[in-house]
Amino acid sequence: MSNALPGENIPIWGSYLRALRAAPILVKSLTSSAAMATAEYISQKSAGIEDKKRMKTFIMWGLFLGIPNHFWQQIIATYGPDPLKSIWNFLAILAIDHICWKVPILYIFVTYVTYRQSGKNATIADAWEHSKKINPSMQKASVVVWPTAQVLNFLIVPLPLRTLYMNVTLLFWTLYLAFKTRGTRNKKLNDKKKQK
Repeated sequence: MSNALPGENIPIWGSYLRALRAAPILVKSLTSSAAMATAEYISQKSAGIEDKKRMKTFIMWGLFLGIPNHFWQQIIATYGPDPLKSIWNFLAILAIDHICWKVPILYIFVTYVTYRQSGKNATIADAWEHSKKINPSMQKASVVVWPTAQVLNFLIVPLPLRTLYMNVTLLFWTLYLAFKTRGTRNKKLNDKKKQK
């Protein structure tokens, strides 16, 4: 990203844009992490809890997520169908994005959070099994949220800012996931207490 982005002369926004142009992957990772941390903070405050391990889990996921998301946006913009050429191209890019990015990343996210939040004897295989159990309902919500959000992303948002746009959407999506994964975990704990 060597060309100046529109708005670089606006005080705070311009600083972000200049940083994005200078170090796109780092800035995208930090904004992903900030979105994840903000969502988890809101989730924890609304639940009246403080879970530092879970907060670190979400922050680390955000730092990781910015990297593949940056490259995915580049790949789909370069090799995917041009959404502005026809309605079929537009629908195709929405489908490709959802199937190739959103579906797998959600399975990976739930596996990661489950593994990180589990006890010392937990395995990645256990976390994966848990992810497979709870993902269907999340995937149903995902198929409504993400293609809808991506309409603006693919039609209006310039490529360098697509990850930022996704991070803003991610903040709200992460709130949903935080409540969903916490709810599943709390249900398991309650079920265990009832069995005792």
